[in-house]
Amino acid sequence: MIPVKTKVHVYTQSENRQSLVPHFQPTTKIILLASLVAFFLSGCIKEFPGDHETNLYLVSSTKIGDFTKAQLDARYTDKTGTGFLAQLDKYDISVYKIEYKTKYINDSTIIASGAVIIPKDALLPSMMSIEHGDILNNEIFAPSHYTPGPINVASAYNEGSAAASNGYITVLPDYIGYGSSKNLMHPPSHRSSLATSCADMIRAAQEFLRQTQQPWSHKLYIAGYSEGGFANLSLQQYIEEQHLPFNLKASSTGAAPSHISKIAQYVFNYPSDPGSAKNFLAVILFYNSYYPNLQRPISAYLKEPYASDVAKNGLGNATIDASLNTILTSEFVNGINNSTDEAFIQALKDNDVYDWKPLHPLLLQHSKDDEVIPYFNSEDAYQAMIARGAAHVQLVTLTGSHDEAIEPYVVGTLQFFKAHIW
Repeated sequence: MIPVKTKVHVYTQSENRQSLVPHFQPTTKIILLASLVAFFLSGCIKEFPGDHETNLYLVSSTKIGDFTKAQLDARYTDKTGTGFLAQLDKYDISVYKIEYKTKYINDSTIIASGAVIIPKDALLPSMMSIEHGDILNNEIFAPSHYTPGPINVASAYNEGSAAASNGYITVLPDYIGYGSSKNLMHPPSHRSSLATSCADMIRAAQEFLRQTQQPWSHKLYIAGYSEGGFANLSLQQYIEEQHLPFNLKASSTGAAPSHISKIAQYVFNYPSDPGSAKNFLAVILFYNSYYPNLQRPISAYLKEPYASDVAKNGLGNATIDASLNTILTSEFVNGINNSTDEAFIQALKDNDVYDWKPLHPLLLQHSKDDEVIPYFNSEDAYQAMIARGAAHVQLVTLTGSHDEAIEPYVVGTLQFFKAHIW
């Protein structure tokens, strides 16, 4: 934390307190000058989202519970792969679910939700927005449910709580399609909707802090891993390009599928993790339903019996345990490879989030051994951003599988943020 510095006058032997008090009465000119100074200073005060008296985004808040540092220490165990988080614990925490207004993909106003976790007794904590990884049909792992589970899905219960206990007010959006908006389709790897819904969650969280009179530093840090990394890059680009009045200090992104158009061609043609087939298919099917110039039958993308299975039972209940490249139709794959499927290729490029110029410090972390999101995504992003003149982008290469790299990513993220506290 940054200590408050007070200016102290050291008295010499020839001085006394009385001699330092001016003996004069205020004149009209002095009063006028003081008024002008006050007016000028009031115009220089920076206004942040949430500083207004009425809520524009926050709809409701519900306290989930209080948890002590000792309880968190006991929660994080090597057995669940979360033991490393215990070293981050410093403060007890309070957990809340909030609901807020945002926009859906058809531009209608909807109610979404997320979790806000506050460290108790921390002096002027900063805010950290954490965008979670893909939870597909496991809606129960949305942050606002605050449900225990594996670290790569229960982001609020695990790393979100650890970040809060470390001294950050952590903000964890559920995303559209989960939590209070679970009856809506989740737009996976959809750059614009992820960016706006996450930004609106931050706005609502700031209103919540004002409403509860929770002091904080008005400094914002953002982070995300896997789909959360994609959401995080989308959010940072949105904040910067729309000139949102967030006091963003730094951003950390891990294993992000940032080069969507390239990763698609890769997984369409080469073997990939069978456990991720449904995640990739969710993106294909969402793009197909969202972009008006697609709207094709499922059989245009999937071979049988997979097409009929998904059509009948839905993607979540379908039986798919094969590499994506083995279940896609040759017509669809050839259209991508030959660049003849212009409509789908344009949908992919519309969601690329690797080629732009970040204005705030950005840390890219990715394992070369990642079997889910190929390493070239972060490498391509780093090279494209540097080529555009970005001055504060770093790429750190990790080791281990997609899940194994989460630990060094979390530790590296906090180290990066602490290096940018000013």
